[in-house]
Amino acid sequence: MSVSVRASKPLSLRGGPKARPLAPAAAVLCVVATFIATFVPTVAGAQQERSPSILIVDRGTVLAESAAARALAEAEREFGSMLQAEVDRIREQLAVEEEELARLRNDLPREAFEARADAFRERVQQERRSAQAQAAEIERVFREARRRIVAELDPILKEVLARRGADLIVNADSVLVARPEADVTAEVLIVFDARVPVPQITLVPPGGDEGAEDE
Repeated sequence: MSVSVRASKPLSLRGGPKARPLAPAAAVLCVVATFIATFVPTVAGAQQERSPSILIVDRGTVLAESAAARALAEAEREFGSMLQAEVDRIREQLAVEEEELARLRNDLPREAFEARADAFRERVQQERRSAQAQAAEIERVFREARRRIVAELDPILKEVLARRGADLIVNADSVLVARPEADVTAEVLIVFDARVPVPQITLVPPGGDEGAEDE
């Protein structure tokens, strides 16, 4: 039995009598190349759009160098110095009273001297408790003020994140290597200073009875 093979008509990508016919293999390669050229840029663009955008902020710098934080730290140092001055004044006063009590040891009856000595010891304890209470109150008030300052940072970070169109912000101490333009600490600090007021501190100055002092 004999088999005859008839050559098929060559493929042509363009119609018309002047179109140059292409061999079947060349035609297929041309179609594939066109397909790749059409879709590869689109896929690459989609991958680029999905790449996360990351910003960096030094949270510690913002919370330490902002105007509100610096004013708060200065006020805390001032109250601490006032308390220390008051403690030193009372200590000197008690030292004088202790010397006077020692001179009276041989001049007073035993019962009278013991009564004065007990009263002196009670006053020493009372002054110590008072100083400790004032120190604890100063620490409590400034801790609460620092907490209010810290609470102001998160909304500002979210605002910067949205304005930059980024996906997340990481703290600087978690970053090994980054481009300088990824660091938005300076930008956050500017916004923070513009938005966050200096906290109002209300405390009776150590040793004072004039009422509250606002910082």
